[in-house]
Amino acid sequence: MWNHQTSRLVSDRDIVTRTLAEDQIEGQANDIMSTEIVSGHPDRSDDGASQLMAEHQIPRLPILENERLTGIVALGDLTVKKDTDQKA
Repeated sequence: MWNHQTSRLVSDRDIVTRTLAEDQIEGQANDIMSTEIVSGHPDRSDDGASQLMAEHQIPRLPILENERLTGIVALGDLTVKKDTDQKA
């Protein structure tokens, strides 16, 4: 299960695609924020988070509980966990 919410989030990708690529260096964060956010839940499995990130081609997955941000899972987090599990 995943959420697709109309919230607001600014990422490094937003900065690059909406300011530098469009040659608009000045402005406010509000002007470049993404509004349709794909998010997961704290009880989502590692594989589920990884699959969701792959489906939506996103490098970070905000984790929401009761509509509040509780964390962010990055591709690097999943890679480190997978490597650690394999070594154990």
